[in-house]
Amino acid sequence: MKRFLCLALLLPLLFCAPLPGPQFKECPCTHTDPQKQLYNQVLTELIEHHFYNYYLPESESETINKSIIISKGIVVNTSKIDRLEAHYQNQLFNHKSRFKTIYLDTVSRKSFAGSIDLHLNSPGIDSRFVAKINALLSQVAPHGEAAAAAQLMTIQTVMAPTDFQLCTARIAYAAPRAPHEYAREQDAHQFGRVRFSNIVFNANKTQALVSYDWHCGGKCGLGELLIVHKVAGRWRIKHAEMIWIS
Repeated sequence: MKRFLCLALLLPLLFCAPLPGPQFKECPCTHTDPQKQLYNQVLTELIEHHFYNYYLPESESETINKSIIISKGIVVNTSKIDRLEAHYQNQLFNHKSRFKTIYLDTVSRKSFAGSIDLHLNSPGIDSRFVAKINALLSQVAPHGEAAAAAQLMTIQTVMAPTDFQLCTARIAYAAPRAPHEYAREQDAHQFGRVRFSNIVFNANKTQALVSYDWHCGGKCGLGELLIVHKVAGRWRIKHAEMIWIS
């Protein structure tokens, strides 16, 4: 009898329990080269989770933004946001006619300052920031921090746009122009330009460091140093250390 009463009490809860929301679809990658795998999978994660949802149609990104409720500096209602982001990613997935373009920069320019310009000995840099960066370098490249830092200040030339296998955006070479010459933060056709450093792998290539910067307009963009881990055959961002933001 007690079992029956317990079941009777639980049944309404089961029927009222929310259904699981949609999950992000994972973009397949056919590359076997670890560098190309990493650049592909990291760029996909950045596009879909770090670049303010600018890869989505503007109306959809605005819907997500309106769902963010800020109270005393704390973002709440995150489950609704997560569901919306996954829903819109699923709708866009492999619908190439709806893709926006992100531009790949492979040319270093002094006027284009970003996370690649990671000079740890520069005067005025916060000592705590330097300690964080050095800790990340030591974690991945113990006894080789200086060489690792040099790689992270060198723009990659391994990847061309044709090497990327994206499922929610298209990619093309960036035209030789300054960041402020790009369109405003987002429009119907593009969402800025990105560049990556060379990769620093650990000895067994299960984790790595790579830096990037992304410009999406005159006063829009960010740069980060990423530590990425290989999890179940995919490269995933474990930690992102902010270098700059505008």
